[in-house]
Amino acid sequence: MDDLAWWLGLPKTPVRAAVTALRAAEPDSLVDVVVDGQVMLVGRGIDLDGLTEPGGVVLVPGFDEMVLGYQDRGLVADAEAMRTVVPFSNGVFRPAVLLDGRLVGTWRRAPKAAEESYELVPGVPGPTRVAVEAAVAAWPHG
Repeated sequence: MDDLAWWLGLPKTPVRAAVTALRAAEPDSLVDVVVDGQVMLVGRGIDLDGLTEPGGVVLVPGFDEMVLGYQDRGLVADAEAMRTVVPFSNGVFRPAVLLDGRLVGTWRRAPKAAEESYELVPGVPGPTRVAVEAAVAAWPHG
């Protein structure tokens, strides 16, 4: 609920009232989903089966909503991973590498010669590195 209020730029009280009114008018419109102990709201039309399975390596562009669409980004990334994606305090988000929905690094579409096309946070295992290399190589937009 806090993220919804933040995203809308509204105080929490009217957002809570609106969600309560929506649930009263259309009881099946929202579903509570518990993610890492936090209750999240999901619209009834969303395919929840797709949200419960690990997604493997996914490359997202800079400013993607999976990374910046929430005030509390704790479900997506820890502080070290966020410093990788937003290395300066200028608000510019680099393209991100997600592994099963968690941020593990950044990637570049067209790296300079002798430069890797990705940068991962410390501790990412070798098989993940191979999967990231394959995902970057398969990126369909050059």
